[in-house]
Amino acid sequence: DKETAIAAIQAAMTGHQVYTSLHTNDAIGAIPRLMNIGVPNYLMAGSLICVVAQRLARKLCSNCKKEQEITAEEKHLLGKKYDEVTKIYKAVGCAKCNNSGYKGRIVIAEILPFDSELDDMVSASKSRKEILEYVLSKGFVPMVEDGIHKVVNGVTDLKELMRVVDMTDRMN
Repeated sequence: DKETAIAAIQAAMTGHQVYTSLHTNDAIGAIPRLMNIGVPNYLMAGSLICVVAQRLARKLCSNCKKEQEITAEEKHLLGKKYDEVTKIYKAVGCAKCNNSGYKGRIVIAEILPFDSELDDMVSASKSRKEILEYVLSKGFVPMVEDGIHKVVNGVTDLKELMRVVDMTDRMN
């Protein structure tokens, strides 16, 4: 709620480390979410140090995962960065994974560190698109990219990634 959020920001402004959770789709989404709760953007700027967004995805069972040729649709979802990829792993199922094809979990995450330029953007109520362009230029790795990297490396599969991370913008 507004009172709790403002109290947390005020504690951060006095030098206290404040850790909290907030329900958003991604790290950048924390900015408008805090504004919607009622935290003024001028209070956020300089108070936020970092936002981490994460999802837990099931890991492919190392005993039964199967490498298969990548389809045109899967190649499109991976993006141009992975044009050279010809095979990816998929879940199969065996006795060790209770026939699910998955065993264990892996984090799919993004980390959004704040700097003075991002603080200025928050203060000026810049758009999500402008903020995203800026942080990407500074090396920000979106959650979907972290997940795709794990798909390409056989840690999880595309089906599982699509279950836990919004990939609708890649489906066009």
